[in-house]
Amino acid sequence: MPNLIQQLIENPSEQAPIAEVMAQSVETIARQLGTSACTVRQLEATTLSVGYAFGYREPERRAHPIPLDDRLAHLVNDHAALVIPDLEADQQLPATRRERLMREGLRSYLGVAMVAAGRTEGVLSVYYSEPRSFGAGLPDELRTIGDCLALLIQRARWYEQATTRHRADSAALPASPPRILVVDEDRQMRELLSTIASTAGYTAVLFGDGHAAVRYLQQYEVDLVITDLQMKTSDGWEISAAAHDNPGRPPVIMITGHYASLGPQLLARHGVARALPKPFSVPALIKAMSELLTSAGVA
Repeated sequence: MPNLIQQLIENPSEQAPIAEVMAQSVETIARQLGTSACTVRQLEATTLSVGYAFGYREPERRAHPIPLDDRLAHLVNDHAALVIPDLEADQQLPATRRERLMREGLRSYLGVAMVAAGRTEGVLSVYYSEPRSFGAGLPDELRTIGDCLALLIQRARWYEQATTRHRADSAALPASPPRILVVDEDRQMRELLSTIASTAGYTAVLFGDGHAAVRYLQQYEVDLVITDLQMKTSDGWEISAAAHDNPGRPPVIMITGHYASLGPQLLARHGVARALPKPFSVPALIKAMSELLTSAGVA
């Protein structure tokens, strides 16, 4: 699963057409999860779009938007997984849709909302050819994948809006993405945080040395700081102090394995806006970045 998530968030370019990115993504998900079919439908007002699909025998049979019924509205609005162990026995499924799925040889369904930065972008669905129950593991994994896809959609939208503004006024440059300073001695953690930040449409500046990060903050403005707490050189508290003195006054997110020992008063005293545990939730980090940048008037 980590390899699948990494593949989804690292490979696509924000300049690629979103249709191309989504079509490749649903095929990747279906193959690696061993599903019979996979679809991504984007949310459009009160319907789920035709979207992108892989694994259908007759692709034209699914080429229709789906209105949000009570169950789909609950999935979209409350971010609750929709699990149907046996489509044939499900009495709430519209008869025409059940008949269509039966012709496709699909018997069980799992759907999750795709959410990033608090915004629901659509629904990611997987189907299997046999009735089956879903434990807690697969819905949680599918939520993480869905949130990665939501990030891709938002990143593509940001790029499209920026280039549209640029074309409208040839004298203006596309808005520069927010600049995120990432400080962590662990190279893999730095690369992961950089990937998440860039996928969300931000620019990441990476440091594995706390002293170097402090010097950077003394010379250049940034919009947000993400730092580890315990490091061999300058620790997270020193990074936070340097951020406080930076002309941009960037908010600080601290990601640490010592999360349980950090109380609100200690964080406030050191000027840390948010703290997240290691390992952290990708959606929680994206939400924190978006909220803090919005509060700072940057995004």
